[in-house]
This record gives sequence, C-alpha cells and structure tokens, in this order.
Amino acid sequence: MNQSKLIEVLSRTIKDGRVISLIHKYLRAGVIVRNSFEETEVGVPQGGPLSPILSNIIIGWVNYFKIADIKTLLSGTDEWMRRRIRMIYWKQWKRVRTKFKMLKSLGIRVQKAWEYANTRKSYWRTSNSPILSKSLTNKVISGFGFFSEYYRQVTA
Repeated sequence: MNQSKLIEVLSRTIKDGRVISLIHKYLRAGVIVRNSFEETEVGVPQGGPLSPILSNIIIGWVNYFKIADIKTLLSGTDEWMRRRIRMIYWKQWKRVRTKFKMLKSLGIRVQKAWEYANTRKSYWRTSNSPILSKSLTNKVISGFGFFSEYYRQVTA
C-alpha cells in the first residue's frame, strides 16, 4: 500500500493535522530486520497498535471503490457477452438460406431478411450491426436464459 495514498485518504476524514502527522511519522518510522534498521516506504508496519486500524481503513476504502466500479465493469462485460452471443448465433447459421429463415422467424421483414442474410461483413462486425441488434435483441437473448440483470440493482 502506498503510504502517501493512505495519508491522503485519512486527511479527508481526519481534520486534526497533529493526528495525521503522528500517523505519518508512525508509517515512516521503519522496522528492525535481523538487527538492521530498514525504512518503510510502502505498507503498514505490522504488530503495532495502529496497524489493525489502518488495515481496516484501507480495506474499507478499497471495498468502497470496488463496489462503485463493479457496476461499470459488469455493464461493459455484459455488452461484450451479448455481442459475442449474437456473433455465435450468426456463425451457427452458416448458410444464407438458414440466416434468411432465422431472421424471418425473429420478425425481420422478408426483403430486409434476404438483404441481411447476404451480407459479407465479418461475424464480429455483423454482431454489432442493426442486422442482429434488431433481431437478436437483449430481450430475446435473456429469454434464452443467458443473463441475469442482478448487477444493475447493486448500489454503492
């Protein structure tokens, strides 16, 4: 753990500069290893009275930002997975005839289904195009049982 980051986090909540200075001195005090003194530039010295308190502060701070960032991370992963599933379905419908039939069954008009089925775009590019986003919608993919929307309910 970067000691300056810890001091920064503590300074936001503790307004008494003397306490912050004391904690900073404690962190910079160093340790004795095999009868030789070593400075501590990172981490919290173990075994002292402040180490459990500082560890809990760090853990709480990390967990706070982990929860705050997880929603964005899961949202991006969710979008990528849905696109990947669309690509896999498109790839499974190997022939133009199969693509045409499946697009029609998913509600695409006959003329557009024929046009889309004959596309020469790559599988990955097609998975992000209107061809599949209009036919294999998120609702259709969820109906297949692929995803849970639980992560959208998480709040920090």
